[in-house]
This record gives sequence, C-alpha cells and structure tokens, in this order.
Amino acid sequence: MGNVLALDSGSGIVNEPFNTNCPPGRCRARLGNFAYVTAENEAPYLDALTDTLAWRYSPAAELRTVNGPRRLGRFARDFAYFEAMRLRGARTIVKDPLALFSADWLAQRFDARVVVLIR
Repeated sequence: MGNVLALDSGSGIVNEPFNTNCPPGRCRARLGNFAYVTAENEAPYLDALTDTLAWRYSPAAELRTVNGPRRLGRFARDFAYFEAMRLRGARTIVKDPLALFSADWLAQRFDARVVVLIR
C-alpha cells in the first residue's frame, strides 16, 4: 500500500524506522520492541524521528556500523535516496507495522495522516 501511495504523490518511503534493526542512518532513535511513543515519553526519540521524517539522513551514525562492502553499499544507497527526497521536498511515507502503537502520537506531533491497513 505504501508503494501505491507513493507512485503519483511525489512521496518517498521510509521502511520500518520503528524496527530495532533499522539502520541508524535512516533513524537514530533506538526504539525498543513494540515501542509506544507518546507526548509523555517522546524526549529520547523526538529529534531522531523528526530528522527521519524530514529526510535528514545521519551519515555519522551509519558510518559507525559500516563493516564491509555490503553495508557501505547500503549506506551509499540510503544516503542518496534521502538526499534526493529531501531536495525534492517529498512527503514522507512511513511504512512500518510497529508504528501502529505510536500512530496517535505521529498524527498529533507531526500532523501525519495515518493509514492503517489490516489484511
């Protein structure tokens, strides 16, 4: 569904920033399993998620994890993608089933239009 929404809208997709395995360049927030972010506990996550939603990639955070050619390739691909989306002013689509727990916070804090798809 995220890919379909992004087709004609000039949007880009950030895959699973709430996942504990998300590369830190994409999202520096170290969210635990099934994170439930609210206004009361947003402080450790807010800056990192704000950067992610604004297409600000974190090369310093990602470079600390690069330990071979495959990770270096992912770094280059992700960095280029984020830069292209940022320069285009693309809308961010967060494609993440774990974000469901924080959907209300995302809607209120970032004025996000939340779509929940159940299959």
